[in-house]
Amino acid sequence: MKMKKIGLMGSLALGVQLSAMGANINFDNDSGDGTWANPVNWAGDALPTSADTARLTAVFGTTVLGSTTTVGSVFAGHVGTSTLDVVSGGVLNTGNIQLGAWATGTIGNLSVNGGSIVSSGFLRTGLGGGSFGNVAVQSGSASFSGASSIGFNGTGTLDITGGALSFGNVLRIGQNANSSGTVTMSGGSLTVPSGATVVGVAGNGSFALTGGTASLSVLQINPTAAAINAQVDLLGGVLDLGADGNWALEIAGDDVLNIEAGTLRMAGDRLSLLDGYVAANSITWANGQSMLGVYDVSWTNGASVLYADYNDINAGQTTVWATVIPEPGTLGLIAVAGMGLIGVRRFMI
Repeated sequence: MKMKKIGLMGSLALGVQLSAMGANINFDNDSGDGTWANPVNWAGDALPTSADTARLTAVFGTTVLGSTTTVGSVFAGHVGTSTLDVVSGGVLNTGNIQLGAWATGTIGNLSVNGGSIVSSGFLRTGLGGGSFGNVAVQSGSASFSGASSIGFNGTGTLDITGGALSFGNVLRIGQNANSSGTVTMSGGSLTVPSGATVVGVAGNGSFALTGGTASLSVLQINPTAAAINAQVDLLGGVLDLGADGNWALEIAGDDVLNIEAGTLRMAGDRLSLLDGYVAANSITWANGQSMLGVYDVSWTNGASVLYADYNDINAGQTTVWATVIPEPGTLGLIAVAGMGLIGVRRFMI
């Protein structure tokens, strides 16, 4: 019994906190090389295991994972600012990943740069009010099975420039009151095949797509009409909504889906749904891209035209895109009625 008591006190002094579910193991970088795989870099000079929480703190900056490891969970930004960089050759098998602690001013960063993350749990960024959590997916892949949040109580960001990111459950952007979540995407792929992607739950949320493909089952923009700011900007790339029903897109309050150079695809015939959102100013558009093909209906704001086609450009889907108003003779008949436009289906000339 005496030995157990000494061992416990020694563990606490070394930064190893024991619990019924395992231990909280702090990264201390004693070797100075900054690598996850070196046991010397962890409190107690032993790697965290599948029962443990790996905690990254401010003192030692960036932790580089370039090998395969399995831990119970990961907590970056537990104290101050810390970064986990999953590089080529790195495979992280884990449960929950949390970035930014409950304490104000803590910052947790996660970078996927050629490596892979397989999580059976959730991703939460900006855990506490006044905390920050930032995710950058550049190449490689990451998947999370649990309901995840970009901006849980604090501020969260997700930037996708390449690679593949997937969430098996709900993705919430700006979850709780006073939180803020921002997602930007310029390349790669984002997949949420089952649960909803909610931009603005009880906090402010934004999603700007300039490239790549976001394949979502359902997109909800401030679905409860809360007194928050929520917006989705389709500035490039493809936004694909896979649920076959009007619930695939829900926009409430004064919040908007803005379409510019990107393409929106929705399962089934959603022409009447779109018409209602355009009439309510819940869908806006500007600038645009080149003409994609035939269309069933169109609307104008005086500077550009929003087109929608069902089943011709993409079989079984409604395809939506914007273009600048063309010069006379480049398209078939466009009948303008005030600021609105309802076009008969025409083929490009």
